[in-house]
Amino acid sequence: MTGDEARLLDLLAPYRRARDFHLYGPGNPRLLDLWRMNGRAFLGYRPANFTLGLKNILAQGGLVPLPSPWKLRLDKLLKSQYPQWPHRSFFPHVQDLMKTTGKERWADPALAQEGTHFLGRPGIAVPQTCDFLWLINSDGGLGPEILLSKKPLPVYYQNSPLSLAAGVFGLTLLAAWEKLKKSDFSPWDSSKTSRIGPYLTWVNPPENYPNFFQFMLNRGFIIPPASNLPLILPLQWSEGEVKSFQKAIKEWSWNS
Repeated sequence: MTGDEARLLDLLAPYRRARDFHLYGPGNPRLLDLWRMNGRAFLGYRPANFTLGLKNILAQGGLVPLPSPWKLRLDKLLKSQYPQWPHRSFFPHVQDLMKTTGKERWADPALAQEGTHFLGRPGIAVPQTCDFLWLINSDGGLGPEILLSKKPLPVYYQNSPLSLAAGVFGLTLLAAWEKLKKSDFSPWDSSKTSRIGPYLTWVNPPENYPNFFQFMLNRGFIIPPASNLPLILPLQWSEGEVKSFQKAIKEWSWNS
């Protein structure tokens, strides 16, 4: 995340509670989160059994980055879900992953991009031809950065049981959602946006994006802190939220 992106997120009032796809701030104003940590909270906040599972890991002393059964469980899960990429590595930080791949720009399927280094986003099919697959897992940002490769990866990092368990829980919940996947996202479509699955991008990115970010925030929406990142649609919403979103983007002066 760049400094400019972090400064935009600082415009949010400190939230008191996160639930489903909403954040609640002082005085209980509700914000619909269309960024969700760039997909790390794709399934929303506090998905079923996720928090309880992590509490149990913490109770067992799961912060210590030493060998645990959770690495084997994460390995087994990825082997069954992504057999085309037999090599895996789990990085504590994005910077560690970047050092290994030597790649700063990854093809983003939400932006209709293609490449050998591919972001694996929930809800979009993965091209079988990519050499490296960086999974965006719905682990709330607690899990490791997961890199899959068709060639051996020379690095190995020790991760805490809590981090690895978050990775397992996130992947398991995403797999269950993929089997159901009944949401129809078409009500969010507009002439200002282009949609691929549950992801929206701007047809013409708004000028003066910091002002646009604040404009949408004032109307109850958290959008990505950069114009080149996709909006991630909620998996459940109200008709009123869709209408409010459409009204807000119509009100913005797109030539300002």
